[in-house]
Amino acid sequence: MLEFYLALLDNDSDKGRLSYIYEKYYKLMLSVANEYSQNKSDAEDIVHESLMKIIDNLDKIDIGNEVSTKCYICTITKNLAKDNTKHNRF
Repeated sequence: MLEFYLALLDNDSDKGRLSYIYEKYYKLMLSVANEYSQNKSDAEDIVHESLMKIIDNLDKIDIGNEVSTKCYICTITKNLAKDNTKHNRF
C-alpha cells in the first residue's frame, strides 16, 4: 500500500519522509482510528484519508521533532475519525 502513496509524490526527499512516517506511525494511526470506528474497514479508510491529508501537508511536518510529528499525525487521524463517526450516525 505504501507504493500507492509514494507514487503520488514527485521527489525522493518527500518519498523518504512519507516512507518514514508510514513505517513508524501506521499502526498508531490504525489504533487511533479503531477507537472511533465501527469496524476494521472503516478504520483503514480513516487511515487512508489521514495519509492523503498528510501528503498534502508533508512540508509542514518536521520528522526530526518526533513529539510534534506524532501529535500532528494523531490529531489528523482523530479528527477524521470523529468526522467519519458523525457522518455514519445519520
